[in-house]
Amino acid sequence: MQLRYQRWAKHLDLVKKCKIPRRILRGSAEKATSHIFTDASTYGYAFCAFLRCEEEEEVKVSLVLAKARVASVNRPTIPRLELLGAAIGAEVCPQYKRWEDVATAAPSSWKLDF
Repeated sequence: MQLRYQRWAKHLDLVKKCKIPRRILRGSAEKATSHIFTDASTYGYAFCAFLRCEEEEEVKVSLVLAKARVASVNRPTIPRLELLGAAIGAEVCPQYKRWEDVATAAPSSWKLDF
């Protein structure tokens, strides 16, 4: 356990070098669409919202908001966790829409099944 901690602590210096751009829109976006994605597994469920901007001949995608929850210890079913993921997406979506200060189409909701 101590060895694992030491390896983990050694990598903390790399986090300082990590740069995350804070601006979501750079310049003027010709077309901006917002997308919302929810998913779940046996370990938990999550929600994320991102903005896709088309600028000239380039497409940029930025993560705007994300939330995740750990599954309960009483092992809920995957369909229940999927519903909980959709619920946090529905809960946060109005806040996300208020935040959005660019004219975008209605958010697209995504759920991928593999």
